Amino acid sequence: MKNVLFLTYYFPPAGGSAVQRTLKFAKYLPEYGWRPIVLTAETGSFVLHDESLLQEIPEPVRVERTPAPDLYSVFSRFRRGKGGGADLAALADPGSEGSFFLHAALFIRSCLFIPDARIGWFPHAVRKGMNLIRDRKNPVDVIFASAPPFTTLAAGMYLAKRSGLPFVIDYRDPWTGAYFYFKRPFAAARFEEFLERQCIRSASRIVSINRRIVDGMPGHVDESRVHIIPNGFDPADFEHISPYRDSSRFTIVYTGTQHARMNARPLIQAAELAAEHSPDLAEHLLIRCIGRTSDDVKRMLKRSKLAATIELEGHMDHRKCLDHAAGADLLLLLIPRGPGSELIVTGKLFEYLKSGRHVLCLAEQGDACRIIQRAKAGTCIHPDNLQETAGFLVQQFNRWKKGQSMQTAQADQSYIESFSRRKATGDLARIFDSLYRAGRNPEQRP
Repeated sequence: MKNVLFLTYYFPPAGGSAVQRTLKFAKYLPEYGWRPIVLTAETGSFVLHDESLLQEIPEPVRVERTPAPDLYSVFSRFRRGKGGGADLAALADPGSEGSFFLHAALFIRSCLFIPDARIGWFPHAVRKGMNLIRDRKNPVDVIFASAPPFTTLAAGMYLAKRSGLPFVIDYRDPWTGAYFYFKRPFAAARFEEFLERQCIRSASRIVSINRRIVDGMPGHVDESRVHIIPNGFDPADFEHISPYRDSSRFTIVYTGTQHARMNARPLIQAAELAAEHSPDLAEHLLIRCIGRTSDDVKRMLKRSKLAATIELEGHMDHRKCLDHAAGADLLLLLIPRGPGSELIVTGKLFEYLKSGRHVLCLAEQGDACRIIQRAKAGTCIHPDNLQETAGFLVQQFNRWKKGQSMQTAQADQSYIESFSRRKATGDLARIFDSLYRAGRNPEQRP
C-alpha cells in the first residue's frame, strides 16, 4: 500500500463541517490502495469535539498530532465576557458589545498572522512532517494538504520543496479571493497573495470543490493540473438513520453556525409574516437550530414574536444531527451574503439532499442554488423576499396539515448519488496514482 502524507488542521475528534471532507478522504483512501499518514493538530486546539467521528477512522490510517499554539485565543482577551473561540469574522459586528476591542484584535491579526492565526502550527507541522518523510520503513509517496486554514498549504509547500515529493493542494474555500478575506494593510496583503501564488506554482496538482474557486486564484493556473472534486455525503452515514420526528409540530431544521452575517433572521421574519395570515402556523411551528449560535443572534431570536417556537440545540454529534435532518419537514440552508458568496457550497448541502427532505435555501443565486435546482430537491428564495418566503411557508404548512409527504419525490437521485464521498475519494486516489507512476517514470513527471 502506498503512503500519502495528509496535512489537515482539523481531524477527529474535531467536530463541525470543516472536518468532514478530510475525514471521508482518509476513511476511503485505503480502499484505493493509499494509506494516509495524517499530520494534524493536537485535540486541545479544537473548538468543537465529536468523539463519535473517531469510529470512522479505519485501522490502516496513522494519525500524528503536534502542538498547535492557538493564536485565536489572543483575540478572546480583547472580548468582554465569555465566548472565546468563536469565528472572529462572524463576531465583527459593529453593534456588538466590545466591538472596539474586537476590531483592534482583528487589525493585529491582519498585520501579523499570515496566512492565518493557525500559523503557530507551522514549525511543529514541518518538523514532524520531515521526520515522517525520512522514515524509510513507511516511505511517503505523495504530500496532500487541505485548507483552510491555509497554514496547511504553506507547510505542505515547504515539505514538498525540501523532499522533492509530489504535492497536491485541496481548496475547500477560496484564499485571498474569499468573501471573508481580511482587509489587510497593503504590504501584508501583497505578501499573502505572493504566498498563495507560490503554493499554487509548487503544487503538482490543484484540487478544488468548485470551478469558481479556481477562477478566483491569483495569477495563471495551469489547467492541466486542476481537478474539481466537490463536497458530498457519505452513504455510510445514512445506513442506520433514525429520523427524529415530532408529528405534532411543523418542524424546520437548520444545522450549522449562526452569527452576525449568517443567521435565521430572514426565515423568522417571513414566518412572523406568514403567521399573520395563518394564525395556526405559530401554534404548530417548531424551528430547531443545531449548532453554535453567537450571543448577538441569540438576543435577536429571543426578541422575535415567534421566540417560543425556536429551539437552540447547540453543537451535536454528526450522526444525531443527521437524525434530526432526516426527520424534518423542511430543511433550512443559509448562505452568507456578500461578494463571493455565490461560490459557497458546503458539505451540509449534500447531506440535506441525501436526507430526502425538501430544502429551503435563502440565498442569492449561486452554485448552491443551482445544485438544488438541478437535483429538483428544494426551493431557493432571495433572503430579502419575505413575501415569497412567507407564502412558501404557508404552502408547506398546509401540506403538512393534510398529512402530505414532505419528501422530495421528484428529486434526481442519480445526480444526488454522484456526490458520494466514496466516489470523490476514488477521484483523489487516481490523482495520487498518476503522480506515483510519474515519479517512477521520470518522463511522465509533471
